[in-house]
Amino acid sequence: MVVEDIDFTGNFSYPKCHAYQRYTELYQEVVKLRGGDANIGPKLTEMFRTAGLRNVQVNLIQPVHFEGQGKLLAAITMQRIASSVIAEKLATEAEIDEVIAGLNAAAEDKDVLLSAPRIFQVCGNQSS
Repeated sequence: MVVEDIDFTGNFSYPKCHAYQRYTELYQEVVKLRGGDANIGPKLTEMFRTAGLRNVQVNLIQPVHFEGQGKLLAAITMQRIASSVIAEKLATEAEIDEVIAGLNAAAEDKDVLLSAPRIFQVCGNQSS
C-alpha cells in the first residue's frame, strides 16, 4: 500500500507574508470543518502499523519556489476554497480578495520563497 498526503503546518513563506499565513490558517480550518485533516501526513506511519502493515517506510518532500508557476499554488488554492471559507463564515469575500491579492504579490516577488505543504509518502505491505 502506498499513500501520499500532506502536513499543512509545514507551509512557510520567507520572509514571512501575512497573506500566506492567513491562507494556511483558512485552509486548515475549512478542511477541519468539512471533516478532513490537512495535517494527516505525520499520522500515516502509525495508521499503517495499526492496520497491520509491515515494512513501513516514509519519505518526506517539500516543494519550495522562489519563481515560476509553483508560486501560484497558494493563490489558486485560495481561489478554489473561497466559497467554502465564506460558507463556513471564516472570512468575508473582501478578506479573501485581500489574501489572494497578497498571495499574487508574493508570487511575483522574486525575493519571496513560498513552500507547498510537506508531503509524506508512506508505503507498507501485508505480512505473508
